[in-house]
Formats: sequence, C-alpha cells, structure tokens
Amino acid sequence: MAYVSKRDDFSVTLRSDIAQDLDIQVLEVQQHAHPPTLLVNIYNQSPLHDDHGEWTAERLRQIQFPLDIPIVLSGDWNSHHQM
Repeated sequence: MAYVSKRDDFSVTLRSDIAQDLDIQVLEVQQHAHPPTLLVNIYNQSPLHDDHGEWTAERLRQIQFPLDIPIVLSGDWNSHHQM
C-alpha cells in the first residue's frame, strides 16, 4: 500500500507488470518534463514464513528491471546485527 499526494504535474503508477510478489512493490514516479524513476519497496520475509522457500531479497534478484530507468531500493530488509 502506498499513499500519494495528488498533483497535476506528478503521477505514480503501480508496476505490477514488473513484480507480482506480495512482499515487493514497484512504483513508477513521473513528474512532467523529467524522466521516470522506479521506487522498489520490499519486506524481506524469511524463508520460514514464505511459500517460495527463499528470502524476498533473493527473489528480488530474479526480477528483470528496466535498464534505462533509475531505481531506488528501500524497505524492511530484516537485517539483524549486534551493535
């Protein structure tokens, strides 16, 4: 789920043609007169709770993203470490 402020010169499109994974959301952001940018948000679900048997980050590597559009990766990577 994503919340977007409505603006006449700004559009956000869900790109479910790129990723159909429920733990990965791809949004294309377009502002008039600027090239589009992809925002990729993931929840790095562990294999124990997932039907695919691998981390979401591993499934992310299998997606063919467009090579001509800038991409921003973000999300909850479930990376635990001691500080």
